[in-house]
Amino acid sequence: MIVPRTPAISLIMLTMSRAFLRRAALPPRLQPLFGGRQEAPEAQPAPRTISGRIEVPVVTKSDEDRVSGQVFAQGRHLARQQDWAALGELVRGYDSARAQSPGGRPLAEILAAGARSDAVEAGSAAARRGDAAAAQRAVAQLEEEFAALCCDHGVALVVAHAHIDIGLAWHGSTRRADLPPEARAAFHAHFRAAGRLLDRFDACEAEAPSLAAARCALLVAADRPAARVADDFADLIELDPATPGHMRALGRNLLPRWFGDYALLEEGARRTAADTADIWGAGGYVWVYLDAMALDPAAFASVDPALFGEGLHDILGKRPDQEMANLLAAFTGFTLSAGPSAPKTERKIARAFGWIVHDHLRAVHASTWAAAHARSGPIAGRACLSGDIAERGQARALSSLGQLFAADLAAGRVVQVGANGWHSA
Repeated sequence: MIVPRTPAISLIMLTMSRAFLRRAALPPRLQPLFGGRQEAPEAQPAPRTISGRIEVPVVTKSDEDRVSGQVFAQGRHLARQQDWAALGELVRGYDSARAQSPGGRPLAEILAAGARSDAVEAGSAAARRGDAAAAQRAVAQLEEEFAALCCDHGVALVVAHAHIDIGLAWHGSTRRADLPPEARAAFHAHFRAAGRLLDRFDACEAEAPSLAAARCALLVAADRPAARVADDFADLIELDPATPGHMRALGRNLLPRWFGDYALLEEGARRTAADTADIWGAGGYVWVYLDAMALDPAAFASVDPALFGEGLHDILGKRPDQEMANLLAAFTGFTLSAGPSAPKTERKIARAFGWIVHDHLRAVHASTWAAAHARSGPIAGRACLSGDIAERGQARALSSLGQLFAADLAAGRVVQVGANGWHSA
């Protein structure tokens, strides 16, 4: 992968607390993230500072950003031009080829997301207003297009996901039991419509993992989702074992807040690791746990840290690119905590940040760090302030790297990364 040429971003000064960056330490575009500097009261000495710095290239638009943006825009363009035959053919072609973005996202799903984006925007706005008729009208034209191409599962995918997205807009973050009757009825109506579309196709016969993924998305409205979650995701992962997102979604769905429990999460992670060992080694175990641990700290009680560490090594051994290095560095170095108050298992996994950075990270992909799940802590608290995606991602990465290289910075050294790795002088 060719990394765009961008200037190195220098992390110049850190306070001795090592918990946050001083405003003067950051490039001008990052300074608004941390607010103005507060002068210390006269009776107190000025805080000691660290004179070392970190120099690392920061990529503000990665190959993943570029490719996924282009494919999304292509889907939206084809839909606006009403070229549904070409759109459906392209979705089906991406699906059968298991085509992925540089970050491992299915291109068929990105294309379909772009194609439905206008309808979803209008339908979701109607849902927020409580206008069920307008929400239905937003997707009615898509249904007409599918009726004209009734055997095209690529177009069916666009329409089904439009219904799912608008249905979720009716649900929002409200508990199902607390939804107003009209919102609950609209939610189920859209999910039933999506189900009817998907029932017309067999994902396995069509060799269409996108259809299997859409079927898994229907679980949120199913009567007995716990009875189906393992089998539905097993079908999906068997069709497309090389896509990490499917395994990550399985882990989220196996949390107690959804359709499983921690024992089922562990069982699902081990089964998935075995089923995908030829592609990921032990990496399937990591993929199932990755989002689950980010969302629910209680999941650390069931994870096997040794197997998780083995899986991290296997993933980066098979995918040693910067997209993957940044994803796993952001998870271990930003989402997780290595602090003394964190659970022992979390601290052990978080320490993998060190070898991931030293052995694999050669540039910061700002959007990947910006997308990482944020939890409470000294780094997360300061690095989640307002700012655009690039600024937020840079702040998170530099904060985490500052913690890792704190001793070098305290000694006034310059920490740099090159093609052969990290060094300080």
